Amino acid sequence: MTYEDEVRDEACGYLGREITDEEWRHALPLAKQKLERIISREGDLNGERRKSYYLGKLVQERISEDEFSNYTVARSCQIMMERSKAHETATAYA
Repeated sequence: MTYEDEVRDEACGYLGREITDEEWRHALPLAKQKLERIISREGDLNGERRKSYYLGKLVQERISEDEFSNYTVARSCQIMMERSKAHETATAYA
């Protein structure tokens, strides 16, 4: 098992589900960049931050952030459509 396989397994465990290939391709590079920034600023904590579980947690956080963002955008669009329909209905009966 490669390091990236271990990272993916860790991230899946934190998420409580499998990660799609698309999610993985998007989240891994961003999580690696974040890890590089953390290590450059705070150090690697005697190698602890270089372990698979640490990067796995950063991947999980990125995926969770994306899920929440997608949900809020979709919900906002839904609310706007509902308001638009209500306005159209009110205008039609005015």
